[in-house]
Amino acid sequence: MKYFLITLALLWFISYIVAVVQIAKSKERISLLSIILMFLFPFLWVFFATQLYHIEEISKTKKKKYI
Repeated sequence: MKYFLITLALLWFISYIVAVVQIAKSKERISLLSIILMFLFPFLWVFFATQLYHIEEISKTKKKKYI
């Protein structure tokens, strides 16, 4: 699960950089919602990663108690 999340995060980060470069190259006006979403997504990934880490830690401590 951890490797899947890392792979998914790397793929998302690469696509995020590509999207930022494409927007920077375009001469058109960028909508405010796009800018807000671009800044919000990295924080969401950090939030999901910390939640996953917290769940893994809880499951490890529960396994230790029952063994």
